[in-house]
Amino acid sequence: MKLSRVALVSLLLPTAAFATDLPPIRSGLWAVESTNDGRSMGTTKQCVDKDMLQDLLSSSQKMMGGACEEMELKRDGSTYRSTVRCTIAGSKMVSESEMSGDFEKEYSTVTKTTMTPPMMGMGNTTQTTSAKFLGDCEAGMKPGDTILPDGQRMNVLTMMESVPDMGQMMKDMPDMSKLQEQMQKMQMQQSGQ
Repeated sequence: MKLSRVALVSLLLPTAAFATDLPPIRSGLWAVESTNDGRSMGTTKQCVDKDMLQDLLSSSQKMMGGACEEMELKRDGSTYRSTVRCTIAGSKMVSESEMSGDFEKEYSTVTKTTMTPPMMGMGNTTQTTSAKFLGDCEAGMKPGDTILPDGQRMNVLTMMESVPDMGQMMKDMPDMSKLQEQMQKMQMQQSGQ
């Protein structure tokens, strides 16, 4: 199953959100297992180095444009906590993440996101990732190269560069709650209620 660009970006943003005070993630190949609300999203392999993480942060901030407020970040030893607030099509999104580990052999992230009002049926989600260090990047891999669960290969930095300014797109989207109300009224009129 291929991941859409938006879905892939949503997987990457929790990690990128911490990059203003970069955790000391070891350079090399990492296996990252992800779940979304308890459903496995599979394991992704990614070639990482410090510059790649910084570039990912820069790209994600540019991509989100003005849709998000300044991120709040707190570090407590080897634990990093962040809060990101965005407005997407009239819904307020609050995403709180906690990332911890030794960053040499393993790390994990838990991200809880709330959409108020819910957008397209999405209200509260919890995404977890568990990363394990595998060793040196495979021959021919460069930082950002990613192997998705279905075997598809891509470079997340190249992909992020091709994504438009989603922040502006999100600001320009109609208010989803109002759109949903209008759709419900139309359905009621059609059914004669």
